[in-house]
Amino acid sequence: MRRTRRYGLTTAHWTILAILVLLDCILLGTMGAVVYREYVQYRQVLSFAPAPPPIDLAPPTLTPAELQYAEALAALVKEQDPAVVEVRNVLHSLDQHPELVFDADWQERTRMSVDTIRAVDARFRELTVPARFEPCRSKLAQATVYYDLAGDVITCGADWGDAARIGRSAALLDLAEDHRAAALQCVKTIER
Repeated sequence: MRRTRRYGLTTAHWTILAILVLLDCILLGTMGAVVYREYVQYRQVLSFAPAPPPIDLAPPTLTPAELQYAEALAALVKEQDPAVVEVRNVLHSLDQHPELVFDADWQERTRMSVDTIRAVDARFRELTVPARFEPCRSKLAQATVYYDLAGDVITCGADWGDAARIGRSAALLDLAEDHRAAALQCVKTIER
């Protein structure tokens, strides 16, 4: 085998290398033509496609009764939220210190928060629901039931000094908050 001066390769090696480079050029040239052709077709499709119709996101007009209901609902949620947060804080402190169940101040704080939640739940039930908001009513009704059940479990646990029973009310609070969030989302969807 005869070696050339460059890189110590034989003529056969150089020939094979030249053939591979030539094949690469042919393949890349063919692929480039195909890609370019697809690009041109894509541009033509885009340029002739009709514009999508505009999406109407303007809010529907709410009747005075519907507006009053939405505002009352928002005010009640705003009033109930601090009490729910306080109950959550009470439950968390009880997890850390189970002996608090016998503390008179802790019991009073808990009862006040539960009473606030129950009072707001009663006012939720008293609201007159406009026809368009009727689908949201069942979700809100379920939320009030779960809040009331959680309040019953907490009150009963506090009366008996049973920290474990009070701790189980957290799951009921979660369910209540999920249903209330779904009801509020339903109201927002209708308001849109």
